[in-house]
Amino acid sequence: MSIMFISAIASVMVVGAFATGGFSNSPLMIATADNTAKESPMGMYGHLELVARDTDGNIIKYIQSDNTIVNIGENCVGELLFDVASDDPTHACSGTGITAGNHGSSTNGFTFIAVGDGSGGTDNSVETNTALTGENSTGTMARQEDTSVVFTDSTGTSSSATVVVDATFTSVGGTSTVDESGVFDASTSGNMLARQGFADISLGAGDSLDVTWTFTIGS
Repeated sequence: MSIMFISAIASVMVVGAFATGGFSNSPLMIATADNTAKESPMGMYGHLELVARDTDGNIIKYIQSDNTIVNIGENCVGELLFDVASDDPTHACSGTGITAGNHGSSTNGFTFIAVGDGSGGTDNSVETNTALTGENSTGTMARQEDTSVVFTDSTGTSSSATVVVDATFTSVGGTSTVDESGVFDASTSGNMLARQGFADISLGAGDSLDVTWTFTIGS
């Protein structure tokens, strides 16, 4: 049988298949991998609440505000989450917490709240901040550790996980002015996760200030 004859037979078979419905007229479906990026509302942001009370427990000032997650804080989250070393030592999460990158000066996490008098009564927080401008580091106004951090799981579609860190400061022996707060991973120095400046809060002797930081992870 010649090659030309075989070609002729093949052509007749194909034409016949289309004529009799042997081939579907439906579009040919080919399975391919979906390379489209899936959007996820993953993120991390914070909220700060301050309640000042006098010696009788009466509220004398209330402030709430979103806060600034600073660069060092973001770097610490990434380094700790994936146990990797920073590619830029000048912006690394410092300390001795994890072996790969020596991240975090404390194994307690970001559970320390500091207050200070260094914002001039304004929100002067920027992502490059690494410390409070005028942290109060003495007496009852020094950093406080929250040993009972509250964590709420993310459990459903479009839900979020939340972490609440809080502390109470009491002014003793005179007037204290507070206009900034930050969250750290050590009782002194350490890495700062977030900072916020706000209007001056004046505390007299015996007055207290409740500081609550709420971090939301997710949508």
